Amino acid sequence: MNKLDLSIFRRDVTAWFESFHEISRGYGCYIPTAEYGGGVSDDPRSGHFYSSADIAILRSIMGENFTTSLNAAQREQWCNYLNSFQMPGDGSYQILQHHSKLHANGTAVGAIGLLGGKMTYPVRLYDPFDTSEKVIPWLESAIDWSLLWSESHKFWGGVHCFSLSNRATEQWLYTVFTWLDANLDEKTGWWRKGTLHVDRHQALGGCAHILPLYQHHHREFPYPRQLVDSVLELQTAEGDWHQGAGGLSYLDLDALYTYDFCRSSIGAYRSADIERSVTRFSEWFQGRFDQAQTHLRSSHPHIALCLVGTLGLLQRLAPEHYFDDRTWTDIFSDRSLYRTAEVEE
Repeated sequence: MNKLDLSIFRRDVTAWFESFHEISRGYGCYIPTAEYGGGVSDDPRSGHFYSSADIAILRSIMGENFTTSLNAAQREQWCNYLNSFQMPGDGSYQILQHHSKLHANGTAVGAIGLLGGKMTYPVRLYDPFDTSEKVIPWLESAIDWSLLWSESHKFWGGVHCFSLSNRATEQWLYTVFTWLDANLDEKTGWWRKGTLHVDRHQALGGCAHILPLYQHHHREFPYPRQLVDSVLELQTAEGDWHQGAGGLSYLDLDALYTYDFCRSSIGAYRSADIERSVTRFSEWFQGRFDQAQTHLRSSHPHIALCLVGTLGLLQRLAPEHYFDDRTWTDIFSDRSLYRTAEVEE
């Protein structure tokens, strides 16, 4: 396995961001052309909110602190541009392709929180699950647990973000965690017990969007060893986790995050197997790194979150092979991306 200087990639990808930074319209206005995935629907602004929000998240994951790197006027301009995409009725933000309003909400919470701003309008998207009485019926009816990978975006940008707001009570949190614990499969560590997933990828892809709730509330996850067993078993012979993807996938990031999440609670359990698994993936990944960078530059910036978050997790799991003078993070573990209470108007 080769050593990878992340600072070189960081400088290169930052230069790519700046190639479509429309500073004349205000700092933080990133508008990719159709060549870079900008033209994703008939709406001429489609993808522009995600572009500017994701780049705020990306720059932060790669170690930038906006309170010192930007002045107050730049941060305000960036927040104003992001808030220009918020709808006054329900407080939702512009979606990207198949993503839901709740996914866009999670993206907005992350970007605006990093910039020290506030949303313009109250978010009404939490209303269907904002009390102890409403949240269990919502979990049981609003999420298709057989399609958990995509459906869990609702949980991530909904239940998880709400849990860190000023409106979430201790009783509400107790109700959510009690339900989640009871619906975990004690043999696999996957949700939801008794549910048949439509394919082999759903459980891991969905689980990664729920685990941050446990991490950010310092709640013990009931079956970390079983979860590690499941992730190890899911790895393909080639070294990745997304069977048939042909390149880097968010599912690979999800697997690495799960290893990192479980490390603090499993001690030395299967540590050698985890290390071998990370090495196998890293060798597979490094063989496709140039391909991943090429794909990134011809895609919407949202794709970059996968690559950058994966590198951040590899820096943590294999620091001798992935290094920078900055500490990178990832989209799930980084608590600074979930400042819901701070961005609430």
